[in-house]
Amino acid sequence: SNHPQVETQLQQMENEARANPGNRQNLLALANLYLQMQQTNQAIELFDRVMADPHVNSNEAGFIAQIYARIGNLPKLEAALQKIVTLVPDQPEPWYDFAALEAVLGKPDASLPSLHKALDLSAQRLKSNPTAHDLLNEARKDQHFDPLRNLPEFQKLVPSN
Repeated sequence: SNHPQVETQLQQMENEARANPGNRQNLLALANLYLQMQQTNQAIELFDRVMADPHVNSNEAGFIAQIYARIGNLPKLEAALQKIVTLVPDQPEPWYDFAALEAVLGKPDASLPSLHKALDLSAQRLKSNPTAHDLLNEARKDQHFDPLRNLPEFQKLVPSN
C-alpha cells in the first residue's frame, strides 16, 4: 500500500482499542479514521462502544452526534441526542436539537416537551446573560419545526411574535 504510516497508525490504534477499551479518545480517533477510509460500519461500532461507556461525557457524545448528523444516520443521531440531554439536562441546546429532530421524525409527543424544556432553560439563561443565544427566536424561523407549526401546543410555546 502507498500509505505505510497511516497503516501503522491504524494498527497502533486498533491494538490500543483492544488493550484499553476504556480509552474513549482513542476509540473516537480510530472511528474518525475509519470514516475517512469510508468504513462507516466499523466507525459506528466504535461510536456505539463509546456511547455505552458509563463514563462518556457530553463533549464525546456531542462529537458523535455531529458525525451522525453529517452522515444522515437519524436513528443513531436520535439516540445520541437522547443520551446528551441525560448528561447535561440543564443545557438548552441539546434539548432544542433533540426537539428539532423529533419534529422532523414526525414525533410531536417527544418534540413538544423537549422544546418546552429548551425554551424554559433558554429564557432562564437570557435573564442572567442577555447576549446568550435566544432559542425562542431560533424556533420561530427553524424549518425543522415546520411539521408542528399548525399545532395549538406549538403555537402556545412559540407565539409568532
